Amino acid sequence: ITKDLMPSYGSIQKLYARDKDLVTLCEDKIIQIFVDKDMLFNADGNTQLLSTNRVLGEAQPFRGNYGISKNPESFAAESFRAYFTDKQRGAVIRWNNSYIRRWNA
Repeated sequence: ITKDLMPSYGSIQKLYARDKDLVTLCEDKIIQIFVDKDMLFNADGNTQLLSTNRVLGEAQPFRGNYGISKNPESFAAESFRAYFTDKQRGAVIRWNNSYIRRWNA
């Protein structure tokens, strides 16, 4: 089972499993990969989640240009929130289900 990601995102540093998706923390990007689901893109640009027999579905990057650099040990999660550092950009990141917020380090 493999999933190709954009090389510009850098190497995968940490995988974090949630209910029905896999959050992939790369050096320069945070990506949500749907598990047992895939996305259907409609003509109007909206998306719908569909059930699929593929294990790993669509890879959807989160907004913002943040990653975990090469510091996976900086990751900490509590209920629906996660925190990590992006050393390359000098930021502490709070990730909350669907958005990413930055604090300057």
